[in-house]
Amino acid sequence: MAVTFDVVPATQADLAAGARLMAASFAEPMLPIFHDSTSESMMAYRASQLQRFLVAQAQGTHPPTRFLVARDRDAHADEPLLGLVVWQVLHEPQVEGSQDSEKGGVLPKTAPMPHDSDEEAFAALKREAQAALDRCTQGRPVCYVPYLIVAPHAQRRGVGAALMARALAHAKEGGRLCYLDAAPTPSAEPFYRKLGFVAHGWFGSTVQLLAMTWEM
Repeated sequence: MAVTFDVVPATQADLAAGARLMAASFAEPMLPIFHDSTSESMMAYRASQLQRFLVAQAQGTHPPTRFLVARDRDAHADEPLLGLVVWQVLHEPQVEGSQDSEKGGVLPKTAPMPHDSDEEAFAALKREAQAALDRCTQGRPVCYVPYLIVAPHAQRRGVGAALMARALAHAKEGGRLCYLDAAPTPSAEPFYRKLGFVAHGWFGSTVQLLAMTWEM
C-alpha cells in the first residue's frame, strides 16, 4: 500500500515517537552497548538526544543542526511519524551571533544512559566514529548525518530517500560532502549506495559501522 507523507521540521510532539523509533531501530546493532532497548530509561535517553537536536535547530546554534520528520498525511494513522533525519554542518566557520552548542548551558543535558549500558564501549565507539569521520572528510565542510530512521511499516516506500534528499540538497548547495556511519543491516549499505554514497571501510571494536561519503 502506498504511503503519502510530508517532510517537515520536527516539533516537541515528535519526540516520544521519535525515541521509540530510535530505540527499536538500534536495538540489534547496538546490543553490545545498550542491552535493553525497551526500558523507560532508554526511552528517556533517546528522547533527550532528540530534544537537544530540536533545541539546536530552533536556536540556530553552532554547528548548524537540522532535524526533520516524515509525517503520514493520514490523520487516522496509528503511528503518524514515519521517519526522521538529523544532520549537522561541520568544519565551517561559526556564524556571527550564534552560540556554540559545545558550551555548557546552551543545550539541554542528555539524560543518563540506561543503567545496564556499557559506557566504556560506547565511549570507545564515539572515539572510533570521530576518527573515521576525520579520516574520510579531511577537514572539508560536511553534512554529517548521525541519524536516518524509518519506521518498519514505512520502509521501501520512499520515506528514507525523501528524508535523505533534504540532507543531500543541503550538502550540494554548500559544496559540502555528506558523511554517515551505516549500520550493519542487510539493507543499509545498498540503500546508501543507490543514493550515490561510497564506502570507506568498516570500523568499531564493539559495534561495526560502515563509513560512507557522498559528493556531488
